[in-house]
Amino acid sequence: MVKKAVNIIACVTLITLLLAGCGEKIDKDTPVFETECISTVSFKSVVSDWLMVPSDDLPVFVEWLGTFRAGEKVKNTIPGDNQVEVRIEYSDGTFFENGLSTIRIGNTDYRITCENAPEEYLKLKLWPDPDDTETAEKQPEGNPSGKASEKRWDYPIDMVRFSNLEEFLEYLKTADENTDVANLASLEFFYYPTGIPEGYTLYKITAGAVDIGFWFLPAEDCSSEDTKLAGEAGQKHFQFISFRDKYETAGGNRITNKIIWEKSDAALMMYLPKGYSVSDRDSLCETVKYVRTDDTHAFEME
Repeated sequence: MVKKAVNIIACVTLITLLLAGCGEKIDKDTPVFETECISTVSFKSVVSDWLMVPSDDLPVFVEWLGTFRAGEKVKNTIPGDNQVEVRIEYSDGTFFENGLSTIRIGNTDYRITCENAPEEYLKLKLWPDPDDTETAEKQPEGNPSGKASEKRWDYPIDMVRFSNLEEFLEYLKTADENTDVANLASLEFFYYPTGIPEGYTLYKITAGAVDIGFWFLPAEDCSSEDTKLAGEAGQKHFQFISFRDKYETAGGNRITNKIIWEKSDAALMMYLPKGYSVSDRDSLCETVKYVRTDDTHAFEME
């Protein structure tokens, strides 16, 4: 047990020394996880228990974990960071747990980079199945349909999901503050992206007390839930975030694969698909503003 703990500390220490001795230039060839003598690997999300990787799939996950590297320094915490954690157990009984978004090396947090998740990862069911009506969240009282939603669930505890803009707007119109876990009954406005390139389709909306997220994938990746998951795991999506206030992550311009900018009343953020090159930043960041009306309580474009 001591030996394995020493190995893990030595690995992290090596990266720390490299950072300190090279002007904080990260060694891209040094994995952040020790991958020798792994006996089991488990994952959990904020809405699931620990799920152990089947033994037959273990070599695939060990190889994938070996691609995890320390990237840029964490400048601000972003909603959604480390919603999935990994637990690596070694043959001598020791284990190591960490989120999949960031890792602390010394006293500094770094964003994790890695290769695309294997198909076996998508089969772990870390998130509820939107087509499973037994786990779908019931719509609040007053919803005109009066039936359970097949496309929305807690995501995570204080966040709800929608499959299209019309469904989202209808929910906002009827949201009841007594049953609204995401505090959307108090929402007064939000921004919606209009500069997403042609060929991309809105496939989900995640809404919570802090922000509203709009997710877009290439149309060919929206044929089923499996293709959506695979496209998202492959980082092929645009994710636009309309914060409900001047959130603390606002500030600056282009940062790696995301753009952050501000309106007079809110911060906005755009995550770009992996490897996507921005040729016209201003066009990509075009938005419209939806505002709640006093008379009907519905949202309309300003």
